[in-house]
Amino acid sequence: MSVSDSEIEHRSTTTAQPYINVTPLIDVLLVLLIIFMVVTPLKPSRFKADIPTQRDPNEDLSKLKPNPLTLVVTISPDLQIKLNQDSLGSVNETAPLAQKLSQTFKERLAQRGLKLGSEQARPPGVEDLDGLRVLVGAVLV
Repeated sequence: MSVSDSEIEHRSTTTAQPYINVTPLIDVLLVLLIIFMVVTPLKPSRFKADIPTQRDPNEDLSKLKPNPLTLVVTISPDLQIKLNQDSLGSVNETAPLAQKLSQTFKERLAQRGLKLGSEQARPPGVEDLDGLRVLVGAVLV
């Protein structure tokens, strides 16, 4: 059952050689090229950007009133936490900040007519404090 060298040479010369027909691939390539050439002029060449105008350096900024719903958490160099200028302890003790934020969010929900509790289902998207933050409109800075 051994195969001689002459039989191996004969088989290798008589077997079919693989040949890939690239004509359909070139046709697809040309069609894609034509499509991109047609679509390219239709793309907008400019995007309108709303860039804020520069403020007058002489303008008195103390007259500007901040949004009353804005919550600003500030950590001072001595590691004290402030929420909208109200001192709420230090970074080592964040419980007062969490309580104040929770109270503020509950008040905002009450103003919107929503309740969170076991007697009523939570609004869609509110699974935790982050969902509540999104619902009441607080923004991370």
